[in-house]
Parts: sequence; C-alpha cells; structure tokens
Amino acid sequence: MSQLSQVVGEIQQEAAAVPTGELGAHIRASLEILTEYIGQLQSPGRSAASLDETSGAANDVLYAALFTALYVQELATRPARRYAKVRLSFN
Repeated sequence: MSQLSQVVGEIQQEAAAVPTGELGAHIRASLEILTEYIGQLQSPGRSAASLDETSGAANDVLYAALFTALYVQELATRPARRYAKVRLSFN
C-alpha cells in the first residue's frame, strides 16, 4: 500500500468516527487553515532562499486540502437529518 493511500485510509477512518455535528466544525476549521496556508504561499517577499519553506508550505496546503476533501466526502455520504412536521392545535 502506498504512503498516500495509507494516509487517505487513515483520514477516512478518522472522519467516519466523528459525529455529524462535529464534522462540520472540523471542515470549517480545515478551510480556515487552508486559507492561511495559501495566504502564506502567496505572500509577497518570498525569496528564492526560502525554497525549502515554500516546499513545506505547499505540502501543508496539499495535506489540508486532502483532509478537507475527505471530511466533506464523509459528510456528503451521511443521510440528511429528517425533521418531523408538528402541527399545534388549540382545540
């Protein structure tokens, strides 16, 4: 099993274990982290000397994007909550 498929499997198992309500919170937090990483990569003033930092930041972006995508996939496969209709009568 390749390292990437092992990571994907681990993230999928983690996502499956998270309750639905918390899953949305994890996704929002992951999107915020992803936004920060992308901002760091796009920040002006990055020099060629910081190539190792850029490579590390790019890996962080890829991991955060993969994590977020797999959590969204897990959330999308869960059944939607159903709400019962309630009628109140004042008879």
